[in-house]
Amino acid sequence: SCAAVFFITPEYKDENYLETEINYAMAEKRAKGEKFSIITLVLEGDCGNKGSVPELLKQYVWKEPSNNLVALQEIIRALPVQPLAIDWK
Repeated sequence: SCAAVFFITPEYKDENYLETEINYAMAEKRAKGEKFSIITLVLEGDCGNKGSVPELLKQYVWKEPSNNLVALQEIIRALPVQPLAIDWK
């Protein structure tokens, strides 16, 4: 893989998996360097409240997209790959 994407929502409740996932992503980042991205998106809940970024992820940049399309754009922009020419079948 070339990225780990973390979606931070106000509804998420950590059941001791998040730290393991973040540690794995950080190890991948150390091993792969510029060929791996940690992407964090802070999303709004139904009432407009936002999730809080976990302490382990605060050292990385995170985005607060205004809608799902912007969230997808942020993910694509943050990936450490560049699209080549499209080859239609």
